[in-house]
Amino acid sequence: MKELKNYPGYWIDTEGNVVSTLSRPRALASEPHPIARWKKNGYWAVTLCLPRKHNSPKRRHEYVHRLVLETFVGSCSFGQQCLHRNGIRSDDRLENLYWGTCQQNQLDRVAHGTDHRGEKHQLHKLTPSEVYHIRGLIAEGVFHDEIAPRFGIHKSTVSKIATRNSWAWLKEAA
Repeated sequence: MKELKNYPGYWIDTEGNVVSTLSRPRALASEPHPIARWKKNGYWAVTLCLPRKHNSPKRRHEYVHRLVLETFVGSCSFGQQCLHRNGIRSDDRLENLYWGTCQQNQLDRVAHGTDHRGEKHQLHKLTPSEVYHIRGLIAEGVFHDEIAPRFGIHKSTVSKIATRNSWAWLKEAA
């Protein structure tokens, strides 16, 4: 266990368990006790108190995965994010975490199948087969104004599909 850098009295282990040695009612001050975790956007989070100034503690919500990396690996560099090797947001073990770029994070999401592309997106209107059909119609020279009403989409969406600004990740049918 290591003490958290900016939170004296709080300790964390490589499994993501946070404990406190701060005093609490009806307990010994030196007796470590676990800090309650709660989920926020699928990630474990904890509420920690900063040292008291003028008799009012300042509470901060922190993600456990960030605390693990900052404690055992070091601070996050500019432009870096905390990434999970296995794609499971609630897995806060040190061996599962690393600092990486936004692009690496997106590649991980694709590899783990946790990205929100195509039919996984909550606002999707098209299926991959419909996109292939639209691409075929575009290749045949059908105007975007004629394609759009057939699929209940705007002509600008057809244009984005044609220029690969939308559904670009969807490869051509074999």
